[in-house]
Amino acid sequence: MLQAPHLCIPHYSALALSTALATWRWILPAMPTPLGPLLVPQTFPLTNPIQSYLLTPLDEPAVVVKLDTAGAIAWTTFLGDAPASETQRIAVDASANAYVPEWLRPHYSQCAGTKSGVESGWQRYAILLKIAPSLGAAVMTVDPKAVSFADQIVGTSSASSDISVGNYGDANLAPTISITGDFSQTNTCSAPVPGGQKCDINVVFKPTASGNRTGTLTVSASGQTTQVMQLTGNGTAPAETFTPTSLVFEPQLTGTISLPLSVQINNNGTGPLTITSLQITGDFAQSNTCGAPIAPGTSCTVQVTFTPTALDNRTGVLTVVDNAPGSPHTLAVSGQGTSQQASVNPTSLTFVSQPVGATSTGTAVTLHNSGTSALAISSISATGDFAETSNCGASLAAGLDCQITVTFTPTAAGNRSGHSLHRRQFHGQPAKRRVVRHGHRLFHCDSCWRFDDRYCDGRSVRYILPADESDRFQRHD
Repeated sequence: MLQAPHLCIPHYSALALSTALATWRWILPAMPTPLGPLLVPQTFPLTNPIQSYLLTPLDEPAVVVKLDTAGAIAWTTFLGDAPASETQRIAVDASANAYVPEWLRPHYSQCAGTKSGVESGWQRYAILLKIAPSLGAAVMTVDPKAVSFADQIVGTSSASSDISVGNYGDANLAPTISITGDFSQTNTCSAPVPGGQKCDINVVFKPTASGNRTGTLTVSASGQTTQVMQLTGNGTAPAETFTPTSLVFEPQLTGTISLPLSVQINNNGTGPLTITSLQITGDFAQSNTCGAPIAPGTSCTVQVTFTPTALDNRTGVLTVVDNAPGSPHTLAVSGQGTSQQASVNPTSLTFVSQPVGATSTGTAVTLHNSGTSALAISSISATGDFAETSNCGASLAAGLDCQITVTFTPTAAGNRSGHSLHRRQFHGQPAKRRVVRHGHRLFHCDSCWRFDDRYCDGRSVRYILPADESDRFQRHD
């Protein structure tokens, strides 16, 4: 319960009365707040106040009341921002001037009198206030005395911070306002401020460079001490770089998709990097992890793939639009579209007669890559009574040859045939090479392969293999 303040009564004064004026009560808000219940004074009228407003919505200011000898209220006012428990003494002189000691938070301005001390533990100023019955002048107060803004990206504007200009006197106050540095202001102080009222100054921080930024807000008025508020803030700026600084793909077969290459988008600045657009042109596609703002010292990843639509050099550009200086930022991307052509020489092999179960000497076949990119070889194999070895490996560079060696090991008497196949990536059918063996003469004609033989009784027989590479011999007696 807030009782009437204890009176420090000079020897020439006498106590006229003492009474309870108001109570404090807990008020539960309709909606829960992080602060929980709010402690607010029970409502009662303010009369001729020198402060008719709260310095902040959650302040718990003292209430000072003057009563006449009949018990009627002469004036009632809020006073500062300290609770009544810290404002409990009033002294009154013969002229009816009241003197109130007040502990005020650092953001609270001086009223009348002089700052007399600082209590470092509580960080409050001890101030003696004099309340005169009729001053006939304005008394300017400014709250807070300094404003520190949160980090702000260079070139962008902060939320506004409110500074109150109060009039603790009983004559109108006409303040004049100026501001310096990377700060701007708007205000409601263009009209004179009546006694007990206030006007507001809204200050905005818009840094023009990175680092600590300072300025001042100056409020002056006729007959008043000029008030200078210190303004501070920190300008931040993202700085974008690419790693690597360009992308170059290996030659890629036209119409096929490459493996992805990665590029990092780094934020080497002091503020968050926000990407608003990320596009790529040409025969290239991208996916990325850059949706959220990139904190200073971190990065996001872009994956790029290459699908050439034509031969030779192909180029594109990765373009990033963001809030970093120099936006948009670009990265060059390039690659080469290629084709593949493989051939074997000779296209067929004929082995001399070979005993069943015995292996012939090897016969060489050359595999040539006449394309413009490396030939990827997945396998080389032979069928039938034939085997192969090679030095071709898994890849054959453009314009180069490798050698396949084929051997013959018949498993039965008579004609034996087979195929040697090499399979290469990106083409549907494997290349074929026909291998034919018989114990006698082999003839080649434009439309067929032909060889002759004889029966034991001396009759001749001819076998003809059509040139369409079917696997069936035609016997002609």
